[in-house]
Amino acid sequence: MAVYVLVSPQQVREFLEIYPVGELIRYEGIAEGVSNSNYFVETTAGRFVLTITDNISREDTQYIFSLTQFLGGKGIPCIQTVKTMTGQCCHFINGQLAVLTYFLPGKSLLDPSFTQCRSVGRLLAKQHLAAKGFSQCRANPHGFDWLNKTVLKLSPLVSEEERQCLSTVLKQVNSYDWAVLPKGTIHADCFRDNVLFVDEQISGVLDYYFACDDYLLLDLATAVIDWCQTSNGYLNTQKSDQLLDGYQQLRVLTSCEKASWPASVALAALRFWLGRLLERHFSRQSLTQNKANNKTPEEMQQLIEVGLNSAFVQKLPNATS
Repeated sequence: MAVYVLVSPQQVREFLEIYPVGELIRYEGIAEGVSNSNYFVETTAGRFVLTITDNISREDTQYIFSLTQFLGGKGIPCIQTVKTMTGQCCHFINGQLAVLTYFLPGKSLLDPSFTQCRSVGRLLAKQHLAAKGFSQCRANPHGFDWLNKTVLKLSPLVSEEERQCLSTVLKQVNSYDWAVLPKGTIHADCFRDNVLFVDEQISGVLDYYFACDDYLLLDLATAVIDWCQTSNGYLNTQKSDQLLDGYQQLRVLTSCEKASWPASVALAALRFWLGRLLERHFSRQSLTQNKANNKTPEEMQQLIEVGLNSAFVQKLPNATS
C-alpha cells in the first residue's frame, strides 16, 4: 500500500455517496506498500480502506473481490469490499477505478515468531483447499511471458553482473518442467505486510491484487521468501520448517513439489526481483513516505542464490505432516 494519487475531501465525499457508509469524518493516506493508492477512511458508520487501483481492469477487480468474498465464506479472514447501493464492488474517484473495503484489525509483522510462521503456512494451505470450489480463473499477470519480456526490458539498464544472473536464472526457470506441479487459485503476494495479526492469531489477509491460477508451490515459496528471511539475506531454517510444517498439517506436498522446491524459490524470488528492479528504474514516486518492509533488488537476487544453492532446500523432503 502507498499513495500515488491525491484525492480531495470533496472527491472522497462524492465517492462515498453511493455507499451505505454514512458521512465522512476524516481520511488519511497509508504510506506502506509499492502499488496502488490507499487511504484510511473513517465515517459515521465505521472505518474503511479506500484503494485506487493501479493498472487493474474492472474485470480483474471483480475477479479479485469475488474471490475474497468466496474465501471469506470459507472462513478465511480476508479483506472484503463494501458494495455500492446498486451492488457494485468498485466505482471511480478522480477518474480512476477504486474500491472501498472494510477495515480489518491487527498489525503486520517485522519479525514473526515461529508460531506465527506456522500459522501462515496453515493459512496458505487452508486457502488452497478452500479455493478449489471457486469457479472463476485468472492467468498469472506475472507469469512466464511477463518474466521474459521484463528481463528483456531491464537488460539495458542493469549492471553486467545483474544481467548475467537474470539471464542464467531465466534460462533455468524456462527450461524446468513445471507441468508436473499441482495448480489452483493462489494469493501470489503473501508477504508480511499483507497478513495482520492480533497477538499470535491471524486477524486479516490483505492485497489479493496478484491473485490468480498458478502453481500452489509458488504461493508457498513466495511466503517463505519473506517470512523466513534473515537480516543478512539468507533463510532462517527454523522459521521455514515451521511454515512448511504448518502447511503440511492441512495439505501434504507431493513428491514432485518437494523435488521442485529449489526451482520454485528461485522462480518466486525472480518475480519479485524483477518487480523491484522495475520500481527502481520506472516507478512513480510515492507521495507519502514509504515505511514498509519492501525488499530491495539486491535482497531478491540473494534469495535466488539461496533458492538454488542453500542447504535449506534439503530440509523440505523431511517436513512432517
